[in-house]
Amino acid sequence: MASLPFRDINVHASASHYAFTSPSSPSALTLVVDRPSGDLRLNDGALLGGKRVSSIAGILGMIKLRLGQGMAWPGRGKRKKETKKQTSKNPL
Repeated sequence: MASLPFRDINVHASASHYAFTSPSSPSALTLVVDRPSGDLRLNDGALLGGKRVSSIAGILGMIKLRLGQGMAWPGRGKRKKETKKQTSKNPL
Protein backbone atom coordinates (compact mmCIF):
# COMPACT_ATOMS: atom_id res chain seq x y z
CA MET A 1 0.00 0.00 0.00
CA ALA A 2 1.43 3.37 -1.02
CA SER A 3 2.02 6.03 1.57
CA LEU A 4 0.04 9.23 1.11
CA PRO A 5 2.22 12.37 1.06
CA PHE A 6 -0.28 14.59 2.89
CA ARG A 7 -1.28 13.53 6.37
CA ASP A 8 -1.98 17.10 7.34
CA ILE A 9 -2.50 20.20 5.23
CA ASN A 10 -1.71 23.85 5.82
CA VAL A 11 -3.62 26.37 3.73
CA HIS A 12 -2.14 29.78 2.99
CA ALA A 13 -4.17 32.53 1.33
CA SER A 14 -3.02 35.67 -0.45
CA ALA A 15 -4.61 38.11 -2.88
CA SER A 16 -3.24 36.10 -5.81
CA HIS A 17 -3.49 32.45 -4.73
CA TYR A 18 -4.33 29.72 -2.21
CA ALA A 19 -1.46 27.33 -1.41
CA PHE A 20 -1.86 23.86 0.13
CA THR A 21 1.28 22.49 1.81
CA SER A 22 2.16 19.62 4.12
CA PRO A 23 4.26 20.39 7.21
CA SER A 24 4.96 16.67 7.69
CA SER A 25 6.25 16.31 4.09
CA PRO A 26 8.30 19.45 3.40
CA SER A 27 9.71 18.02 0.15
CA ALA A 28 6.22 17.48 -1.31
CA LEU A 29 4.95 19.80 -4.03
CA THR A 30 2.64 22.69 -3.14
CA LEU A 31 -0.83 22.69 -4.70
CA VAL A 32 -1.63 26.24 -5.82
CA VAL A 33 -5.07 27.57 -6.76
CA ASP A 34 -4.71 30.89 -8.55
CA ARG A 35 -7.19 33.63 -7.75
CA PRO A 36 -9.57 34.62 -9.24
CA SER A 37 -9.18 32.25 -12.23
CA GLY A 38 -9.19 29.04 -10.18
CA ASP A 39 -6.36 27.56 -12.27
CA LEU A 40 -4.58 24.68 -10.52
CA ARG A 41 -0.83 24.08 -10.60
CA LEU A 42 1.90 22.36 -8.61
CA ASN A 43 4.81 24.40 -7.30
CA ASP A 44 8.17 23.11 -6.14
CA GLY A 45 8.53 24.59 -2.65
CA ALA A 46 6.46 26.97 -0.60
CA LEU A 47 5.08 30.26 -1.91
CA LEU A 48 5.70 33.49 -0.05
CA GLY A 49 3.20 36.19 0.78
CA GLY A 50 0.32 34.09 2.03
CA LYS A 51 -1.30 34.07 5.44
CA ARG A 52 -2.16 30.72 7.03
CA VAL A 53 -5.91 30.17 7.28
CA SER A 54 -7.92 27.52 9.04
CA SER A 55 -11.25 27.57 7.20
CA ILE A 56 -11.12 26.08 3.72
CA ALA A 57 -14.79 25.35 2.98
CA GLY A 58 -15.03 28.05 0.31
CA ILE A 59 -11.78 26.98 -1.29
CA LEU A 60 -12.85 23.34 -1.51
CA GLY A 61 -16.17 24.42 -3.02
CA MET A 62 -14.28 26.32 -5.69
CA ILE A 63 -12.12 23.29 -6.46
CA LYS A 64 -15.19 21.07 -6.68
CA LEU A 65 -16.75 23.44 -9.20
CA ARG A 66 -13.54 23.65 -11.19
CA LEU A 67 -13.18 19.88 -11.46
CA GLY A 68 -16.82 19.29 -12.36
CA GLN A 69 -17.45 19.27 -16.08
CA GLY A 70 -20.06 21.56 -17.51
CA MET A 71 -20.43 23.59 -14.36
CA ALA A 72 -20.43 27.36 -14.51
CA TRP A 73 -18.39 29.48 -12.13
CA PRO A 74 -20.55 31.36 -9.65
CA GLY A 75 -20.71 35.01 -10.61
CA ARG A 76 -18.98 34.45 -13.96
CA GLY A 77 -21.52 34.49 -16.71
CA LYS A 78 -24.80 36.09 -17.23
CA ARG A 79 -27.41 35.37 -14.66
CA LYS A 80 -30.99 36.33 -14.94
CA LYS A 81 -31.97 38.59 -12.13
CA GLU A 82 -34.82 37.30 -10.09
CA THR A 83 -37.62 39.78 -10.19
CA LYS A 84 -40.86 39.68 -8.36
CA LYS A 85 -43.90 40.38 -10.41
CA GLN A 86 -45.67 43.41 -9.14
CA THR A 87 -49.39 43.04 -9.17
CA SER A 88 -51.65 45.98 -8.88
CA LYS A 89 -54.22 45.70 -6.17
CA ASN A 90 -57.70 46.36 -7.39
CA PRO A 91 -59.66 47.99 -4.60
CA LEU A 92 -62.98 46.98 -6.20
